[in-house]
Amino acid sequence: MLAQLAQRLDRPSLIRYAAMAAVAYAIGTVQIPRLVQRRYSDEPVTDHFTLEWGEGKSIRFNAAGSTTVEVTTSPALGAATALLDMSKAVVPVLLLRRFYPGQHYEAVWAAAATIGQMLPPQHRFRGGRGEAMLTGTALALDPLSVPVSVAASQVVGIYVLRNPLLGAHSWTGILTLYFLLRRKPDLAAWTLAVNSVRWIVSIPEMKEIGRYHREGEFETREFHEAFESNHIGSIHKWLRERRLIHYDYMDEPDQPDEGGDG
Repeated sequence: MLAQLAQRLDRPSLIRYAAMAAVAYAIGTVQIPRLVQRRYSDEPVTDHFTLEWGEGKSIRFNAAGSTTVEVTTSPALGAATALLDMSKAVVPVLLLRRFYPGQHYEAVWAAAATIGQMLPPQHRFRGGRGEAMLTGTALALDPLSVPVSVAASQVVGIYVLRNPLLGAHSWTGILTLYFLLRRKPDLAAWTLAVNSVRWIVSIPEMKEIGRYHREGEFETREFHEAFESNHIGSIHKWLRERRLIHYDYMDEPDQPDEGGDG
């Protein structure tokens, strides 16, 4: 693929790729989560959400994405926002793959549009994390890629590293490995470009996640209740309710006798 791409990269081709990337980036910068918040939230538009538990424990996620909409409005609007964000990448990607097979335009569009969603200049480059767009595009191009990557991420995060937050967020990195193993270098390059930006802008919360993990804060009932209260911890909650994960501190406490010693 790289040899074919090198042969194709003459000046007109470079101009086409650059123009497509510019258009995709511009469309990606349209901040649907902010528009939904402005229309439906009773609170001021925000570019972050905070996971809070225990006494003063919190992690701030600097992302103006569908999860922020879910927290500030409702789960239904959060899901609708995710679908609208997906459409900025999925629809053009499918059309480009259909009408320009073998040109790798779809990979260029997917990368540029998702990076635009993460780095909108009109909002001081504070956007979402591109997860919805990654999810939708990967499902459209390779339906197995997302469930395989998510499952692998959950196994590593929960059972190996004992870090459920990392298990919920690291699947996008595994997605790149998946495409490399499937010998799809164009899709691997797309996800690598997006992940490079995604993880750089996530450094502040990654530091907090690492600190709380070292302090053992993720092994408390208060953390797990907060973590499972929105869709970030939904898979973890599903596994725990089916006893595929067990934490002693999550067991229901014994109820005292109502009659006392009477």
